[in-house]
Amino acid sequence: WKNRATTAWHAIAGATQPTLTPSAINGHNAIRFNKATLDRYAITDVGVGALGSNDRSIFAMVTPRTTLDNSTNIGGMIAGWPGQHSGLMVAGYPTTTSLYVSGFGTDNVMYSTNQASTGTAVMSATSTSSAGTLTQDASANGRSPASVSWSQPAWRSFGNNLRIGAVYDSLLSYTMPLDGDIGEIIILNQAVTATQRRQVEEYLARKW
Repeated sequence: WKNRATTAWHAIAGATQPTLTPSAINGHNAIRFNKATLDRYAITDVGVGALGSNDRSIFAMVTPRTTLDNSTNIGGMIAGWPGQHSGLMVAGYPTTTSLYVSGFGTDNVMYSTNQASTGTAVMSATSTSSAGTLTQDASANGRSPASVSWSQPAWRSFGNNLRIGAVYDSLLSYTMPLDGDIGEIIILNQAVTATQRRQVEEYLARKW
């Protein structure tokens, strides 16, 4: 899955490759992920770890369907860094009902927040640090973001490994498989302003 940015950090398919599916999102072709086969991509270029270890913003055009099953439902990863679940994901079974963003400070304690979201959506999340406080928020389809803040001096440091469609967790196995379609993912190395956020969300909405 080629990256159109100047970094050329292309996503490489795992053992089972997601499929390019015609007319998957509002008549547009998109990448389809199957939870049963743990379809996934990985970006391992130098610098992608620093991207997840600092302030950041994640945007995605997604049609999620469901998560693994009802008993072990911990979400379906859209894009995230390894260790636990640090990134953007969906949750809900038998159909997804929420968008989540989660992350870790230097104490390795996870915090997350969520917003109701069903069906195809422009999803966005920001992670911000300021004066010893970390803040994360999540928004679906341009709604006012849900947010959470906690006291920590900095974000947890990650290695150069960003997963799309599943996450490689601390138990050294793939978990949180996504069952759904992704049209586009945008990850920025800063927490965008409200105006910038709206501009990116409108770009995705108009395109998809």
